Amino acid sequence: MELLGMITGIDQAILAAYCQAYGRWADAENRLDTIDKTLYRTAGGNVQTSPLLWVANRAMEQMIRAAAELGLSPSSRSRVVTVEKKNNNPFAVHGL
Repeated sequence: MELLGMITGIDQAILAAYCQAYGRWADAENRLDTIDKTLYRTAGGNVQTSPLLWVANRAMEQMIRAAAELGLSPSSRSRVVTVEKKNNNPFAVHGL
């Protein structure tokens, strides 16, 4: 993406946030698959949503927001403006 001018060093933080959210989402989804429970019964007998489901959903929301900032969704990609890499060589022949 950097070669295409779509992402630069200044975008590292948002990319790191996306990766962190992805890791949390994947971990929570794997744990939900392992225990195969989105609901559980508390010691008091109440049925509650698994905290893992909350973590997975929250991480997915964060991924979607970061993806939009990085131009990784179809609608945000249409708004991405690439920056042409400039040749810093003062001896380069321009126009070739």
